[in-house]
Amino acid sequence: MNRKLNFVLLTCMAISLSLSALLTFNKPMVCAASEALEPNTDIAKMYRVEHELKFDLKGTSAKLDGKKIRVTKAIVKNGRVFIPLRLLREIGSAKLVTWNPKKQEARVIMKDQIVPNWKDLTFRMGSDQLYTSNDQVLSDVKILKPFLSNGIVYIPVNEISKLGLSATIAEGVMTWNWSEKVIDVTSKMWEVDKDTTSFSILYQQDMYQPQVLLPYGSGGWVGGNGKVTEKNISMDGRLYNRMEYTENLRPGLNPMQIFGISSGTADIVVRRLVANPMTVPIKITENGEKEVKFNAPAHGYINAKVGQEIEIAGTIQRPNKLFNKITVVVQKYVSEGEYLGHPVFKSVESKEIPIKEDAFSGLISIREPGSYLIGVNSPNYLLYAGRNGYSSTQWAEFVVEIP
Repeated sequence: MNRKLNFVLLTCMAISLSLSALLTFNKPMVCAASEALEPNTDIAKMYRVEHELKFDLKGTSAKLDGKKIRVTKAIVKNGRVFIPLRLLREIGSAKLVTWNPKKQEARVIMKDQIVPNWKDLTFRMGSDQLYTSNDQVLSDVKILKPFLSNGIVYIPVNEISKLGLSATIAEGVMTWNWSEKVIDVTSKMWEVDKDTTSFSILYQQDMYQPQVLLPYGSGGWVGGNGKVTEKNISMDGRLYNRMEYTENLRPGLNPMQIFGISSGTADIVVRRLVANPMTVPIKITENGEKEVKFNAPAHGYINAKVGQEIEIAGTIQRPNKLFNKITVVVQKYVSEGEYLGHPVFKSVESKEIPIKEDAFSGLISIREPGSYLIGVNSPNYLLYAGRNGYSSTQWAEFVVEIP
């Protein structure tokens, strides 16, 4: 795809809906360009930014990434070094440091880009234990007791390793090292008029390869690596590899996550435009193909109205005494900021439809505008290793959009 088409995309986006409006949404955006609007460049770049803090224990000098700064002096107590907890905030590695005077405790939340072992920890004054975000004790961990001095919380310096930083000391100078793992997304959304989309991601050569994950329903993600197509790309003082991905798309909105094993996540959304919804079949799983024939809905992409009744019906192909009901799960697309901080499908309703005489038939209706993924789940009839009793699986899914 050429640069002229990219210009058309940008123009269309500027005069149509804002990104936030499109993601909350619900109606396919109409654009003058007739081609699929896929990006023709890398959609993201994953890299690491190294940081170093040096300061002497006398409190006379400090440098952050080679630049002089002022820091609160560390305290040496019984031969052990304690550092002011607020220093983590001052150097930009912590997102938040708070103090609870009633509980006499300080809480630190690290930046996502640090990707620490523990992102959220609480230190209680005079306690040798650490606490997680849900106020649970970190088991099998004992620390030197934090304390207050002149209104400042001090913690043992070796505990910053749990927060993603390393510390060393030599000749009275403390050195901290840490890195921010950045996923810089340049194309957060785009549209295509086909059932797949292709794109590429640059990643720093000495980092783990990024994966692209897609939601298979509420609460779960699945995906994998792409294919390395180019190596040793020199850019901004780093060496990168390029990975290309081709992902299958549902009709409508497709939230995805770029995931790095040690680099956190970043979100993208791809909308699949469908000119004729009747050409999209209901998606039936391998287990569904074996067990059931669906008679309704007739296709897998439905443009409906609020409150419109949608029929779900089928016949059992292999009778089973355990087949007593199907469960229809309605999952709504929720945009960034509304749920878990990233676009996702969230379960909002479920309905059971009985199976009688090897057939089932029932109706669902949706009461609010939005983009919905409807899952049709089987009865509990499968045995899985390591599980007690019978479990269900998904037999089918389809998409409903209500403007």
